[in-house]
Amino acid sequence: MSSPPVPRSFHAKHDRPPVEVKKRFAVLASPRSGSGMLCSALIATQQAGLPFEYLNAANLAHFGYLPGPSGLQDCIEKIQQRRTTANGIFGIKMHFNQFAKFFRSPDGISDEGKHFFRSFDSLALISRRDKILQALSLREAQKSSMWSSEDAALAGKSDIDFSDNDLAQMLQLLHRVVREDRAWRDLLQELDTPFVEVTYETLCEDPQGTLARVLKGIGVAHAGELTPPTTQRLSNATNMTAKAAFLRALGAA
Repeated sequence: MSSPPVPRSFHAKHDRPPVEVKKRFAVLASPRSGSGMLCSALIATQQAGLPFEYLNAANLAHFGYLPGPSGLQDCIEKIQQRRTTANGIFGIKMHFNQFAKFFRSPDGISDEGKHFFRSFDSLALISRRDKILQALSLREAQKSSMWSSEDAALAGKSDIDFSDNDLAQMLQLLHRVVREDRAWRDLLQELDTPFVEVTYETLCEDPQGTLARVLKGIGVAHAGELTPPTTQRLSNATNMTAKAAFLRALGAA
């Protein structure tokens, strides 16, 4: 039996020689919001860190995470030593559920979580205007285990279907993507934290312009032409057919 493929964020090709960390930023996302596309473009600049999902449980385990009061901070410091670009920029991508796993208490986000959140010099929030298509994309990713593609040949190959029997599941997924996006916004508002915001739709329509705005927002100077994202849009026209079927099942067509 062959071993499962190594997640791309683990590949040694992403490791960098240790340098002093001068600036830390975080990309805040919800599932299927385009964060993979955005972060692949940031990585391609070679000036904006390597913002993978380091709070993902598999990533933390790979980098030697040990549970305990200082476990997460120690692990993040180990990651920074290997994943900071030569200009001293370190980046991380976070989904709210990953952040909340460590820092949510019965009373909300803990003081330690707020301190961790404020430890980043800059923040970028990526969202998706069409939450129905976002939830459909999440459903398809869960079914197919196809979470991203760095192969342009796969663009537009993700066929999505929907039947009335899928309505309850879709409502749960729609609730999840709306809730996680709202949770980031509530935390940003509570802590009165500046951030740059972009959407999946603008990233698809104008990748270079959107990337330039994020780089400016997180304070990373970059000269020259910007490389388009290496991850590709997987969706195709079947998404709109599935969306229409969902709305009919909901009685909202």
